[in-house]
Amino acid sequence: MAQRDLTGKTLGNFEILSELGRGGMGVVYKARQVTLGRMVALKVLPPELTTHDSSYLARFHREAQSAALLEHPAIIPIYEVGEADDLHYIAMRYIEGGTLKELMKQEGLMGVRRVLELLTPIGSALDHAHQSGLIHRDIKPSNIMIASDGTLYLADFGLARGVAGDDSGLTRTGWIMGTPDYMSPEQAQGLATVGPSTDIYALGIIIYQMLSGKLPFEAETPMAMASIRIVQPPRPLSEVRGDIPPAVEEVVMRSLSANPDERHPCAGELLRDMRLAAEIPPSRATPPAATRSTIQFAPSIMAPASSVLPQSPASSLPPETRANPATTLPLAPPGNDPPDGSACWLAWAGLVFSWWWLS
Repeated sequence: MAQRDLTGKTLGNFEILSELGRGGMGVVYKARQVTLGRMVALKVLPPELTTHDSSYLARFHREAQSAALLEHPAIIPIYEVGEADDLHYIAMRYIEGGTLKELMKQEGLMGVRRVLELLTPIGSALDHAHQSGLIHRDIKPSNIMIASDGTLYLADFGLARGVAGDDSGLTRTGWIMGTPDYMSPEQAQGLATVGPSTDIYALGIIIYQMLSGKLPFEAETPMAMASIRIVQPPRPLSEVRGDIPPAVEEVVMRSLSANPDERHPCAGELLRDMRLAAEIPPSRATPPAATRSTIQFAPSIMAPASSVLPQSPASSLPPETRANPATTLPLAPPGNDPPDGSACWLAWAGLVFSWWWLS
């Protein structure tokens, strides 16, 4: 059932001005917070997700409040989590600009240096969230915002769940939450033990897509896209773009390993390894304003809400998955534990030291 348009209405302390995007996890509006006179992005959850499951609602509020505690320059802050007129919402900072998805369409294939330039702040934001005990679970280009001044932000922690929270996170019985194109195999199976490595997997798919213009998997339906990665390896990057150095391809493909234990332990290490593989020294500064000003976006677009897929029972998975237990990921791989921070800290420290040494 389509969620009704609230444009022109008032929801609690917010005057809703226009719709910015919608998806399975709700509708995002541009709104004005009356008491403070500021613009916000207001994400309103679908009523069907909140009216029949009180436990889901309790988890949503608890985990959204945890996400609101994140303080990082590349994470869009959450201002308020609340309820009015039987509708539940999250108010976030409003970003005037566009998304990485739009920029990818505008620029086409990108080089390794450009990918690192754009994703380094996002990788730092992800590692901060993981160290704080939160997993995003819906990393995708439309959830990476680019402000009009070129600053990048990671948006939409509405699906975030605690690393050591309850078994179901925000997942209701019978549903998988996320976006099929960027789901990890363990997330596509609906496992309750999804950990930080699922965000690393999604970041790897974004890198693959930025470099090649394509996704590492092809399927005709969202459900097929989610399930194909359980039984098939990703298409090698070199088959799509032949001028990528083999060492860079090896790093990217490692991030897409079906086994969470084999992926990079954190985003910092993934990006550091990419930089080393491409023999690119760390940038000494942010891109100059002249470079940033070439990014032209349509009127501000907030990241659309996340997709929600009906969860397939084991009997409906492809026969190869049912017949071969080895293709089913372990329920609690050690790699899904939150990183202890040492490898991630060393990765970021290495980048900073290299910058200092070259300056």
